[in-house]
Amino acid sequence: MSTRVVSRIGCRELAMLASLTIAVVGGVGLPRPTGAAELKIGMAGALSAVDPQYHLLATNMSVLAHIFETLVAQDRYQHPSPGLATAWHMVDPTTWEFSLRPGVLFQDGSEFTAKDVAFSLHRVPLVPNSPSSFAIYLKGIKSVEIADAHTIRFHTDGPLPNLPINLSLISMMSSKAASGPAPEGKTTQQLNAGQGTVGTGPYSFVSYTPGDRIVLARNPKYWGGQEPWERVTIVPLTNGATRTAALLSGDVDAVEKLVGDDLPHVRDNLKTSVIIAPSNSVSYIELDQLREPSPGVGGGAGKNPMRDVRVRHAMSLALNRAALSERIMGGLGEPAAELATPVMFGAAKLKPTSYDPTLAKQLLAEAGYPDGFSLVLASTSGFYVQDAQMAQAIAAYWTRIGIRTTVEALPSTNYYARRNNGEFSTFYQSSSIMTGQASDLLPIILGTRDLARGFGQINFAGYSNPKVDSLIDEAARTTEDAARATLVSQASRIAMEQDFALLPIYVERIAYGVRKPLVLTPRADKWITAMQIRPPK
Repeated sequence: MSTRVVSRIGCRELAMLASLTIAVVGGVGLPRPTGAAELKIGMAGALSAVDPQYHLLATNMSVLAHIFETLVAQDRYQHPSPGLATAWHMVDPTTWEFSLRPGVLFQDGSEFTAKDVAFSLHRVPLVPNSPSSFAIYLKGIKSVEIADAHTIRFHTDGPLPNLPINLSLISMMSSKAASGPAPEGKTTQQLNAGQGTVGTGPYSFVSYTPGDRIVLARNPKYWGGQEPWERVTIVPLTNGATRTAALLSGDVDAVEKLVGDDLPHVRDNLKTSVIIAPSNSVSYIELDQLREPSPGVGGGAGKNPMRDVRVRHAMSLALNRAALSERIMGGLGEPAAELATPVMFGAAKLKPTSYDPTLAKQLLAEAGYPDGFSLVLASTSGFYVQDAQMAQAIAAYWTRIGIRTTVEALPSTNYYARRNNGEFSTFYQSSSIMTGQASDLLPIILGTRDLARGFGQINFAGYSNPKVDSLIDEAARTTEDAARATLVSQASRIAMEQDFALLPIYVERIAYGVRKPLVLTPRADKWITAMQIRPPK
């Protein structure tokens, strides 16, 4: 393991650069008005809070990265790079030391020091009512030691090789501005109102209207140099057609997640460009492998057919992933074989299951279901791109092999509440790998559910394999990078190729649209920020 981390670009990064930006297409651009200093961005989702430690949600993290920063940054490929820490190293197997960047000021002019780091990490688990807590990424830290104003040490319960990349998700807050009488200091409600909403990032908070917009102003004190935009407004445009219309009309300068049907309109417009890039999100289906019988299953003589690996294999063989990616996603998908994308650390680089409905029917018969069975597939509706449409297409494929499937498409709030209550036997959803490492999702989705150990937090299908658990455990203790990557890939291979623990469908490709002559550089984490958008040189 390297003892220090510095910023550098090598052959691997250059190769990934070529693969990351898939396409930039459009007609001849028209000049942008001289002196335009305001940027307007349309996002597919609404910000749920301005508290950067409230909700582990890509939408929130993308927006709040303007205001708040982390000790370790992620570059556009999600590789760890210096952020508010310039270097870090392992002192011994249970101690990490981080050197903080000197001369960094918060937006209120106060200095960023190790005291703010300690405050920020202490606050994370205290934030109440978090829909998805960041505390999972601090698991294993036993204590925090302030060595001096610009040196901080983390003492862990055991070897914690992923600590630097985990800390890339924890926003640093001001121990002065964000303190308060509540256990967590300033509450989420106070931060939403702009009280204590102070970070070290390139933009400062101006205003936030829930469900409508957030307005930001350029931070003249930013340590990384001034941004080109004096003012940034980010608005939620949850309907794909609305995002496209806003871009074409000039109401916004950039949008994310264009839908496939709208790409020709943006591509052929002389004033707009399209940028398409792969992301860190994989859509997949979870299958109940625990309960007997299972809700939503009929015709199985009181049994749960999905407890049989032959049935799960058949359900995978029944799906034409290439067709689903092309037809339903309009080309904005790549067939998936695991929870990680092939370029991620620890990816097993598996091949998607072949489409073979004949073999699928044979396996169903061998498992004792020659006439199939009935099934309800649950999905969100309008929460992910083409989610309900994808679920309907999957249901049609399963019905063709005798698994008579109906779809229950629900608003996201209903879907997640019912999923968490165990009301579904099969359910379609998507997850993003926040750290850019395959080990991110394995313990929480494929680990045997044991919340005390940090395993199986979103394993609502009941999958369990002691060998997979053992490999995940061993990887978490292994400090040598190559050995850790091998252990992670072995766990994924067993779960995906042998157990068919879940059924990956596609890796999402994100289509961005910008007004010409602006230039947008995509990121693997799907963010869309003012920092990625530049006027022409």
